[in-house]
Amino acid sequence: MKKDFLKRAKKALTTNWPLKLVALLFAAALWAYVISSENPVRPLEVENVRISYTGMDSLTARGLTVDKRDLQEAVDVTVAAGQQYHKNITADNIRVVADLSDISAKGTYEIKLQTSVMTINASVKRVTNTTVQVKVDDLVQRTIPVRCILEGEPGEGYYVSQPVLSEESIIISGARDELEQIVEAVCHISIDGISQSSKTSHVLELLSAGGEVAPSYIVDGSVPSVIVELNVLSKKTVPIDQQTVKDRVTNIKDGYEAVGVTLNPAEVEIVGSEEALAKIETVQLRPFSAENADKSVLLSAELQIPEGVEVLGSAKVDAYVQIAEIQGQQHFTGVEINAVNLGSGLRATLQTRSADVTVSGGLSAVRGLTRKNVVLYVDLVGLSEGSYVLPVRAEEIAGVDASGVSVGVGSITVTIRRR
Repeated sequence: MKKDFLKRAKKALTTNWPLKLVALLFAAALWAYVISSENPVRPLEVENVRISYTGMDSLTARGLTVDKRDLQEAVDVTVAAGQQYHKNITADNIRVVADLSDISAKGTYEIKLQTSVMTINASVKRVTNTTVQVKVDDLVQRTIPVRCILEGEPGEGYYVSQPVLSEESIIISGARDELEQIVEAVCHISIDGISQSSKTSHVLELLSAGGEVAPSYIVDGSVPSVIVELNVLSKKTVPIDQQTVKDRVTNIKDGYEAVGVTLNPAEVEIVGSEEALAKIETVQLRPFSAENADKSVLLSAELQIPEGVEVLGSAKVDAYVQIAEIQGQQHFTGVEINAVNLGSGLRATLQTRSADVTVSGGLSAVRGLTRKNVVLYVDLVGLSEGSYVLPVRAEEIAGVDASGVSVGVGSITVTIRRR
């Protein structure tokens, strides 16, 4: 039985096969005709259909607005339509509306979504959400400062001065809770390799107190832009004039003077036009007071900035002023040379009996000296009869260093004899 069935089946499949192929093709064509003529309704899922929030003008008129931080933006919609229409149905053909015009006070509301398909012979079958939650807050305005952030370094030998903004602040409006988080608006400007001035418009970012960038959609309308003018100047390093610096120190105690000044820094960077910088080789200090000092002191001195240039960094430098008493000098001629410590029973004969003496030292000690204050001597201690070449010495003078006493005769011949 089984073998007979298989034979009959094989015969049915292998005989008259051209006729069977024609029948198969005819059946397929007939099915395609039926499908195209009847166009059966099939479901089509469309993702990310944007929600349109209407009635915003009504909220604004009431001093209200929508808190956009957690606002739902889109839903998925399933549409029932003829299969041949599916290719024409997109998110742009579907309208999902949340009407806010009836809201009259701040709070959180559950708003019903109204969904429709703008295609013939199509209808909404299912929406992932039939309602959306909307938080309504007070509509407020805030004035926030604008700041520029320069990024990178200008070209070698150039400097970018402080940016000039068309607006130092901007006014934004939006939900109170959202705007209270905003502390400033910033724009980022690349100055990497820049060598020419510019004036350009830049979009602002809103920053929270923590430095986080807030999304622009929290603002009703759009975030304003700002025009920024960048002034690019030439840069040069010059020393502070050391030849005139001592003359700039004033109000030193009477009888004292500046004998040296050490500056920190000893050179400064200046910026300006190429023409202005070409004329400047050094900068000077403004006169500065030593406040009646009579000893070395660390002071602050201000730079005298030439016209047409600016100093980078501080316009002041540290000045260590070395202060010493003004030096004076007196000259005494023919000062007697005395023989001291001569032994008993001896007498001394000095070949030279006097010498000229010059005394140098602080003016307060030197200017009051007289001949009585200058005493010269040769020391004969321990010497017996004979002839000796001995150094001429000067007694100590109060307030005068020994090196400040210069005797015209360095040594003399002394002869010692018995009486």
